[in-house]
Amino acid sequence: MLTLKAHGRSELGLHREGNEDAALFSPTLCAVADGLGGHAAGEVASRFAISTLAELIKEKKLSSSKISRQVREVDKGLATLIEGEKQYGGMGTTLTAVFLTEQNLHVAHIGDSRAYLYRNGTLEQLTKDHTMIQEMIDRGELTVAGAKSHPKRSLLTQALMGQKKIQPDVISIDIFEGDRLLICSDGLSNVVSLSSMASALSQLSRESAVDTLIALTYAADAPDNVTVLVADVVSEKNVSDPIFLGSAVDLS
Repeated sequence: MLTLKAHGRSELGLHREGNEDAALFSPTLCAVADGLGGHAAGEVASRFAISTLAELIKEKKLSSSKISRQVREVDKGLATLIEGEKQYGGMGTTLTAVFLTEQNLHVAHIGDSRAYLYRNGTLEQLTKDHTMIQEMIDRGELTVAGAKSHPKRSLLTQALMGQKKIQPDVISIDIFEGDRLLICSDGLSNVVSLSSMASALSQLSRESAVDTLIALTYAADAPDNVTVLVADVVSEKNVSDPIFLGSAVDLS
């Protein structure tokens, strides 16, 4: 039976007063949420998203449709929170998660946090950002290089904000023992190149890979909160409890 052995860190960065990222890793689920809408509200949104998604850890028969429904439940729950508390108006969160089942890997995604697959020395991005910049790239109006300095590079086209009009991406891929997964907030992907990520992931130790990726972010001035999860697909029993990070750390 394939399971995930993971390690992760969530850090403040050099220019933020609070950590609005939240994350969890477990033998079957790894997820990152990046909160939006200001210090307190962003933390609430990301924590809620991770805690709601964590309910699926106990599910014995996961499917893409179940995962999609749970992501929509996050959005519905945020709508209720926003309606009940004026200070939560405008809050939201991204959400990117990988679920390992007996058959394959399901990837759920909304926003601009990312999931990558590192296999046989090659790093592949599994998710596509829900941003205005990505849409411009898709239409051929902007190059990837040009996107890095574009003034609207952080403008999201989709996020979980309680608006009930979301279309989360849920894909399924074949997964194999020896594969390595990286799930991260844009605090990493906005400042660290794909080649540098791949080099860090080539290290044998998950802990060393995570530490190197965090260090690279800080070397690039760490303008945002940064959350990094590295998970190896292994063929061994793993029944460890989920570990929560960032604004969700008190859920552990």
